[in-house]
Amino acid sequence: MKSKICNVVSKVENPQWAKCVIVYEFAPFINKGFVSVPTFWDSNDTKLDFYMKYDLELNALLYRFIFESKTLSNSDFNQLIFSTTRNDYENATIDFSYNQEIEDRFQSNLPRSKKGKTIPWWLIPGEIKDLLN
Repeated sequence: MKSKICNVVSKVENPQWAKCVIVYEFAPFINKGFVSVPTFWDSNDTKLDFYMKYDLELNALLYRFIFESKTLSNSDFNQLIFSTTRNDYENATIDFSYNQEIEDRFQSNLPRSKKGKTIPWWLIPGEIKDLLN
């Protein structure tokens, strides 16, 4: 996982970035999905305003990881935080945590009739059929 994220980050074409943090949030969405928030800073710690390209292989890896960790290991984390500095990918870090705000935001966006009654995508056969191979 770390090497794939490093590979994607290393291809960012903006030469100004010096530090990168990507927060992946895994709320119990009904449809397969996650939220990623990449943030880049320059050497003066000024936040840069540009985006990272979409990577199909990384997304597939993340979906498989979420599915396996939620169903096979019963992990309760809902956030993965990747941090690195430019050209020091060997020392990049990945931290896993549980953040109640992610769950609260998800529930607050649901209609009242669905609050507390949704089934997360990693437990729905139609959403995971491509991950079972």
